[in-house]
Amino acid sequence: MVIVALDEEGAKRHRQTRSERALSGTARPHDEDRIMLLQSLVSRDRFDVRAKADFKLDFVPACMIALSFTTRDGYCCRMRRQDNDKSGKKNSKAPTLKDVARESGVSAITVSRCFRHPDLVSDDVRERVMTAVTRLGYVPNLAASALASRRTDVIGLLLPSLSNNVYLDVVNGAFDRVSGTPHTLQIGNHRYSPFEEEKLIRVFLQQNPTGLIVAGGEQTMASADLLREAACRVVQIMDIDIDVIDLAVGLNHERAATEAVSGLHRQGYRHVGFLGARMDRRSQKRMEGYRRAVADVGEADRVSTSLQPSSARIGADLLTDLLARHPETDAVFTNNDDIALGAALECQRRGIRVPDTFGICGFNGMDLLQEMNPPISTVSIDRYRMGWLAVDRLIELKDAGRVAGGGCEDIGFEVAWRGTTREEIAVKES
Repeated sequence: MVIVALDEEGAKRHRQTRSERALSGTARPHDEDRIMLLQSLVSRDRFDVRAKADFKLDFVPACMIALSFTTRDGYCCRMRRQDNDKSGKKNSKAPTLKDVARESGVSAITVSRCFRHPDLVSDDVRERVMTAVTRLGYVPNLAASALASRRTDVIGLLLPSLSNNVYLDVVNGAFDRVSGTPHTLQIGNHRYSPFEEEKLIRVFLQQNPTGLIVAGGEQTMASADLLREAACRVVQIMDIDIDVIDLAVGLNHERAATEAVSGLHRQGYRHVGFLGARMDRRSQKRMEGYRRAVADVGEADRVSTSLQPSSARIGADLLTDLLARHPETDAVFTNNDDIALGAALECQRRGIRVPDTFGICGFNGMDLLQEMNPPISTVSIDRYRMGWLAVDRLIELKDAGRVAGGGCEDIGFEVAWRGTTREEIAVKES
């Protein structure tokens, strides 16, 4: 789509070459044109020409007001000339809500409703308002909106890592649920530091958000107090066996680990060990589940852990340590898939026959494990759904009061037995 607003007299003075330069996205500010990149167009009642992306303009006038187009290769560009007033100063007055209302032929209240509650506005009116917003380049003032409604459309997502693949699926699910709504998702990364998380909580609460999503229940006492007193809904993800502040979406990690280790026992492995790195609270719960399962069959613990961040290298080192201390070990359950991958590679280096004489089961269900040879068994979690549901609960319950004792959404888990264990069966909990 090409939209051009221009002055008719100036339109006659310009050549095809300049239009082609503009349509290719290579236009540059010029003494005569003084066009600058903006995210806006002018009002519809000015000279408006529309055509497909392959339309060839015969001119790009010196007095061109605005230009918006998408090229054949998908490059999107919007331009607007920077005008001067009579004093020679730049005219930087931003369009207001009243300008949008006047342009679209509705009241200012209706324009505001299009942003705050678009579901309450007819499709025709909403389209007219959004067209006026685009043409005028109007940007809603979130601060003013928050003062008026005591809430912004921001949803905060606070995570311990953005490099850990476990949380990328959560982020994707959250973004997909926000898509098509007036809400925006803002992400904070506290890098596994509860004190950094506390700082981020304070920063996000200053924005009067629609809601906050935090990982787990390991917040500092100050953070927990802030979340309990927050004037918005709060969702804790990953865990449900926690002190729920408001809402929770996740699973019981101890129960999932117990099921996985018990499955190894049912497959004939008798001396199952545990490997774990970065032993945060969720990893500790998985280790507790392991210990419950081995205690149920009268076996002793065989554990090797590290406080270092998880990696395949650490997994190999942990297996080496465990076999040195407990050579009778015939299977391992690991606190995550990185460690399981490292253990599998170490078994290959040592010539250990997997799964005949040694079994391996990870945790999290990363896609890479299914592509290994043999594919690695794991406890699989639908983290995309977790992120989607967390945002969904905030949006759907933003105006509802909190429930005493909190509300939990158990997404369950699936133990996927693959090539590193003796049976190709699946145990699923929902």
